[in-house]
Amino acid sequence: MDIRETFEQRGLIWIFAIKELSARYRQTLLGPLWFFLQPLLMTGVFTLIFSKMLGVSTGRAPAGLFYLSGLALWTYFSQVVTALGTGVRSHGALFRKVYFPRLTIMAAPLVSNAVQLVMHITTFFVVALLSGPAGVSSLTISPWAVPLLPLICVYVALMALGVGLVIAAMSIRFRDLHSLVTFLLQMWMFGTPIIWDTAPGGERWRFILDLNPMAWPIRAFRGLFLDTSMPTSREIIFGSMITILLIAVGIVLFRRAVRDGVDVL
Repeated sequence: MDIRETFEQRGLIWIFAIKELSARYRQTLLGPLWFFLQPLLMTGVFTLIFSKMLGVSTGRAPAGLFYLSGLALWTYFSQVVTALGTGVRSHGALFRKVYFPRLTIMAAPLVSNAVQLVMHITTFFVVALLSGPAGVSSLTISPWAVPLLPLICVYVALMALGVGLVIAAMSIRFRDLHSLVTFLLQMWMFGTPIIWDTAPGGERWRFILDLNPMAWPIRAFRGLFLDTSMPTSREIIFGSMITILLIAVGIVLFRRAVRDGVDVL
Protein backbone atom coordinates (compact mmCIF):
# COMPACT_ATOMS: atom_id res chain seq x y z
CA MET A 1 0.00 0.00 0.00
CA ASP A 2 2.12 2.86 -1.34
CA ILE A 3 1.08 6.43 -0.61
CA ARG A 4 2.68 7.59 -3.85
CA GLU A 5 0.73 4.97 -5.79
CA THR A 6 -2.45 6.15 -4.08
CA PHE A 7 -1.74 9.70 -5.21
CA GLU A 8 -1.07 8.55 -8.77
CA GLN A 9 -4.41 6.69 -8.78
CA ARG A 10 -6.33 9.55 -7.10
CA GLY A 11 -8.92 9.41 -9.86
CA LEU A 12 -10.21 6.27 -8.19
CA ILE A 13 -10.96 8.30 -5.08
CA TRP A 14 -13.38 10.46 -7.05
CA ILE A 15 -14.99 7.41 -8.63
CA PHE A 16 -15.56 5.76 -5.26
CA ALA A 17 -16.77 9.03 -3.74
CA ILE A 18 -19.32 9.68 -6.49
CA LYS A 19 -20.54 6.09 -6.24
CA GLU A 20 -20.95 6.48 -2.48
CA LEU A 21 -22.86 9.75 -2.83
CA SER A 22 -25.23 8.41 -5.46
CA ALA A 23 -25.89 5.25 -3.43
CA ARG A 24 -26.61 7.26 -0.29
CA TYR A 25 -29.39 9.36 -1.79
CA ARG A 26 -30.75 7.00 -4.43
CA GLN A 27 -34.48 6.26 -3.94
CA THR A 28 -34.79 8.77 -1.09
CA LEU A 29 -37.79 11.03 -0.61
CA LEU A 30 -35.93 14.35 -0.39
CA GLY A 31 -32.56 13.45 -1.90
CA PRO A 32 -29.87 16.15 -1.56
CA LEU A 33 -32.23 18.32 0.49
CA TRP A 34 -31.11 16.22 3.44
CA PHE A 35 -27.81 18.11 3.20
CA PHE A 36 -29.67 21.13 4.57
CA LEU A 37 -32.47 19.53 6.58
CA GLN A 38 -30.30 17.23 8.69
CA PRO A 39 -28.24 19.97 10.41
CA LEU A 40 -31.33 22.15 10.90
CA LEU A 41 -33.29 19.31 12.50
CA MET A 42 -30.40 18.33 14.77
CA THR A 43 -29.88 21.97 15.76
CA GLY A 44 -33.57 22.28 16.59
CA VAL A 45 -33.41 19.20 18.84
CA PHE A 46 -30.26 20.44 20.60
CA THR A 47 -31.71 23.91 21.11
CA LEU A 48 -34.94 22.53 22.56
CA ILE A 49 -33.28 20.05 24.92
CA PHE A 50 -30.07 21.72 26.02
CA SER A 51 -30.89 25.41 25.76
CA LYS A 52 -34.62 25.59 26.52
CA MET A 53 -35.19 22.61 28.80
CA LEU A 54 -31.82 22.20 30.55
CA GLY A 55 -30.71 25.82 30.38
CA VAL A 56 -27.17 25.10 29.14
CA SER A 57 -25.46 28.43 28.51
CA THR A 58 -23.93 29.18 25.12
CA GLY A 59 -22.35 32.45 26.22
CA ARG A 60 -22.68 35.38 23.86
CA ALA A 61 -23.52 33.20 20.85
CA PRO A 62 -27.16 32.49 19.91
CA ALA A 63 -28.01 28.93 20.90
CA GLY A 64 -29.05 27.81 17.41
CA LEU A 65 -25.87 29.08 15.76
CA PHE A 66 -23.76 27.72 18.60
CA TYR A 67 -25.05 24.18 18.10
CA LEU A 68 -25.16 24.42 14.32
CA SER A 69 -21.49 25.44 14.17
CA GLY A 70 -20.41 22.60 16.44
CA LEU A 71 -22.45 19.99 14.60
CA ALA A 72 -20.97 20.99 11.21
CA LEU A 73 -17.47 19.72 11.93
CA TRP A 74 -18.50 16.92 14.27
CA THR A 75 -21.01 15.42 11.82
CA TYR A 76 -18.35 15.31 9.12
CA PHE A 77 -15.83 13.72 11.49
CA SER A 78 -18.20 11.06 12.84
CA GLN A 79 -19.57 10.13 9.43
CA VAL A 80 -16.10 9.71 7.94
CA VAL A 81 -14.94 7.60 10.88
CA THR A 82 -18.04 5.41 10.64
CA ALA A 83 -17.64 4.98 6.89
CA LEU A 84 -13.96 4.08 7.20
CA GLY A 85 -14.68 1.65 10.02
CA THR A 86 -17.03 -0.37 7.81
CA GLY A 87 -15.25 0.30 4.50
CA VAL A 88 -12.95 -2.71 4.51
CA ARG A 89 -15.67 -5.28 5.15
CA SER A 90 -18.18 -3.67 2.80
CA HIS A 91 -15.62 -3.82 -0.03
CA GLY A 92 -14.11 -7.16 0.93
CA ALA A 93 -15.09 -8.87 -2.32
CA LEU A 94 -13.48 -6.08 -4.34
CA PHE A 95 -10.30 -6.34 -2.27
CA ARG A 96 -10.02 -10.06 -3.05
CA LYS A 97 -10.70 -9.80 -6.79
CA VAL A 98 -8.92 -6.66 -8.01
CA TYR A 99 -5.68 -4.99 -7.07
CA PHE A 100 -5.75 -1.24 -6.55
CA PRO A 101 -4.23 1.08 -3.93
CA ARG A 102 -6.29 0.27 -0.84
CA LEU A 103 -6.04 3.79 0.52
CA THR A 104 -8.06 5.12 -2.43
CA ILE A 105 -11.23 3.44 -1.22
CA MET A 106 -10.51 4.59 2.33
CA ALA A 107 -10.01 8.19 1.22
CA ALA A 108 -13.30 8.27 -0.70
CA PRO A 109 -15.45 9.05 2.40
CA LEU A 110 -13.30 12.13 3.01
CA VAL A 111 -14.42 13.47 -0.36
CA SER A 112 -18.04 12.30 -0.40
CA ASN A 113 -18.74 13.64 3.08
CA ALA A 114 -16.94 16.89 2.27
CA VAL A 115 -19.91 17.76 0.05
CA GLN A 116 -22.18 17.52 3.08
CA LEU A 117 -19.70 19.53 5.16
CA VAL A 118 -19.76 22.37 2.62
CA MET A 119 -23.57 22.34 2.62
CA HIS A 120 -23.63 22.26 6.40
CA ILE A 121 -21.31 25.27 6.68
CA THR A 122 -23.35 27.06 4.00
CA THR A 123 -26.48 26.41 6.04
CA PHE A 124 -24.75 27.91 9.06
CA PHE A 125 -23.91 31.10 7.17
CA VAL A 126 -27.41 31.43 5.72
CA VAL A 127 -29.05 30.97 9.13
CA ALA A 128 -26.60 33.44 10.69
CA LEU A 129 -27.34 36.06 8.03
CA LEU A 130 -31.11 35.67 8.43
CA SER A 131 -31.35 35.29 12.19
CA GLY A 132 -30.05 38.70 13.28
CA PRO A 133 -32.45 41.46 14.40
CA ALA A 134 -33.74 43.82 11.71
CA GLY A 135 -31.52 42.38 9.01
CA VAL A 136 -28.35 42.56 11.12
CA SER A 137 -26.20 39.46 10.74
CA SER A 138 -25.36 37.38 13.81
CA LEU A 139 -21.89 36.74 12.38
CA THR A 140 -18.78 38.38 13.79
CA ILE A 141 -16.24 37.46 11.15
CA SER A 142 -12.58 37.47 12.12
CA PRO A 143 -10.06 38.75 9.54
CA TRP A 144 -8.36 35.36 9.89
CA ALA A 145 -11.51 33.45 8.95
CA VAL A 146 -10.80 33.01 5.23
CA PRO A 147 -7.30 31.48 5.51
CA LEU A 148 -8.01 29.48 8.67
CA LEU A 149 -11.34 27.86 7.80
CA PRO A 150 -9.88 25.56 5.10
CA LEU A 151 -7.04 24.59 7.45
CA ILE A 152 -9.54 23.68 10.17
CA CYS A 153 -11.50 21.51 7.74
CA VAL A 154 -8.32 19.78 6.50
CA TYR A 155 -7.30 19.08 10.09
CA VAL A 156 -10.69 17.47 10.87
CA ALA A 157 -10.42 15.36 7.70
CA LEU A 158 -6.93 14.14 8.66
CA MET A 159 -8.07 13.42 12.20
CA ALA A 160 -11.00 11.38 10.87
CA LEU A 161 -8.66 9.53 8.50
CA GLY A 162 -6.28 8.60 11.31
CA VAL A 163 -9.03 7.35 13.62
CA GLY A 164 -10.83 5.61 10.76
CA LEU A 165 -7.76 3.72 9.56
CA VAL A 166 -7.10 2.38 13.05
CA ILE A 167 -10.71 1.22 13.37
CA ALA A 168 -10.70 -0.23 9.84
CA ALA A 169 -7.61 -2.29 10.66
CA MET A 170 -9.17 -3.61 13.86
CA SER A 171 -12.52 -4.34 12.18
CA ILE A 172 -10.93 -6.99 9.98
CA ARG A 173 -10.34 -9.12 13.05
CA PHE A 174 -13.30 -8.04 15.20
CA ARG A 175 -16.60 -8.13 13.31
CA ASP A 176 -18.68 -6.49 16.06
CA LEU A 177 -16.43 -3.45 16.41
CA HIS A 178 -18.90 -1.23 14.55
CA SER A 179 -21.41 -1.25 17.41
CA LEU A 180 -18.72 -0.28 19.90
CA VAL A 181 -17.46 2.52 17.64
CA THR A 182 -20.96 3.99 17.36
CA PHE A 183 -21.24 4.08 21.14
CA LEU A 184 -17.76 5.56 21.62
CA LEU A 185 -18.45 8.28 19.06
CA GLN A 186 -21.58 9.28 20.97
CA MET A 187 -19.58 9.46 24.21
CA TRP A 188 -16.83 11.41 22.44
CA MET A 189 -19.39 13.93 21.20
CA PHE A 190 -20.42 14.80 24.77
CA GLY A 191 -16.75 15.29 25.65
CA THR A 192 -16.41 17.76 22.78
CA PRO A 193 -17.54 21.42 23.03
CA ILE A 194 -20.63 21.01 20.87
CA ILE A 195 -23.22 21.74 23.55
CA TRP A 196 -20.84 23.67 25.81
CA ASP A 197 -18.08 26.20 25.16
CA THR A 198 -15.77 25.61 28.12
CA ALA A 199 -15.41 22.44 30.13
CA PRO A 200 -18.09 22.06 32.83
CA GLY A 201 -16.46 22.64 36.21
CA GLY A 202 -14.04 25.25 34.89
CA GLU A 203 -10.29 24.76 35.06
CA ARG A 204 -10.67 21.59 37.12
CA TRP A 205 -11.85 19.77 33.98
CA ARG A 206 -9.67 21.74 31.58
CA PHE A 207 -7.70 18.61 30.73
CA ILE A 208 -10.77 17.36 28.80
CA LEU A 209 -10.15 20.01 26.16
CA ASP A 210 -6.41 19.36 26.12
CA LEU A 211 -6.86 15.61 25.61
CA ASN A 212 -9.60 15.93 22.99
CA PRO A 213 -8.12 16.59 19.53
CA MET A 214 -11.58 17.48 18.18
CA ALA A 215 -12.12 20.26 20.70
CA TRP A 216 -9.91 22.98 19.28
CA PRO A 217 -11.21 22.99 15.64
CA ILE A 218 -14.80 23.40 16.84
CA ARG A 219 -13.84 26.18 19.26
CA ALA A 220 -11.75 27.83 16.55
CA PHE A 221 -14.64 27.71 14.06
CA ARG A 222 -16.92 29.40 16.58
CA GLY A 223 -14.29 31.93 17.53
CA LEU A 224 -13.79 32.95 13.91
CA PHE A 225 -17.48 33.53 13.19
CA LEU A 226 -19.31 33.94 16.51
CA ASP A 227 -16.66 35.75 18.57
CA THR A 228 -16.54 33.06 21.27
CA SER A 229 -13.42 31.94 23.11
CA MET A 230 -10.59 30.66 20.90
CA PRO A 231 -8.57 27.53 21.64
CA THR A 232 -5.20 27.82 23.33
CA SER A 233 -1.94 27.08 21.54
CA ARG A 234 -1.53 24.08 23.85
CA GLU A 235 -4.79 22.57 22.58
CA ILE A 236 -3.78 23.09 18.94
CA ILE A 237 -0.26 21.68 19.33
CA PHE A 238 -1.40 18.69 21.36
CA GLY A 239 -4.28 17.91 18.99
CA SER A 240 -2.00 18.16 15.95
CA MET A 241 0.51 15.78 17.52
CA ILE A 242 -2.24 13.24 18.21
CA THR A 243 -3.49 13.53 14.63
CA ILE A 244 -0.03 12.96 13.13
CA LEU A 245 0.48 9.96 15.41
CA LEU A 246 -2.92 8.47 14.54
CA ILE A 247 -2.31 8.77 10.79
CA ALA A 248 1.12 7.15 11.05
CA VAL A 249 -0.15 4.33 13.25
CA GLY A 250 -3.32 3.96 11.20
CA ILE A 251 -1.44 3.53 7.91
CA VAL A 252 0.89 0.93 9.39
CA LEU A 253 -1.94 -1.05 11.02
CA PHE A 254 -4.18 -0.83 7.97
CA ARG A 255 -1.40 -1.92 5.64
CA ARG A 256 -0.62 -4.94 7.81
CA ALA A 257 -4.27 -5.86 8.38
CA VAL A 258 -5.18 -5.79 4.69
CA ARG A 259 -2.10 -7.81 3.77
CA ASP A 260 -2.68 -10.50 6.39
CA GLY A 261 -6.45 -10.55 6.71
CA VAL A 262 -7.90 -9.98 3.24
CA ASP A 263 -8.86 -13.66 2.94
CA VAL A 264 -11.24 -13.44 5.93
CA LEU A 265 -13.20 -10.47 4.59
